[in-house]
Amino acid sequence: MLLVHDAHMNAEKTGPVEIAEYSVLIMSSTRGKCHSVKEIEGMLMGAGFLNVEVIQTVAKRSIIKAKKNGV
Repeated sequence: MLLVHDAHMNAEKTGPVEIAEYSVLIMSSTRGKCHSVKEIEGMLMGAGFLNVEVIQTVAKRSIIKAKKNGV
């Protein structure tokens, strides 16, 4: 099982606004950005993970949970 706890944009990349602002901030000072839930799901499925689930936590953050096939 893999858990990714971070600030994630929604699948449409339209928000939440606070995460979009945070993404702009980190893009201006690093090579990073906040990925959308859909982007992370695609990466995980491409690596053989299944059962992708999004769990909201605090401060507009979320956990993306996935399991490897056969586990």
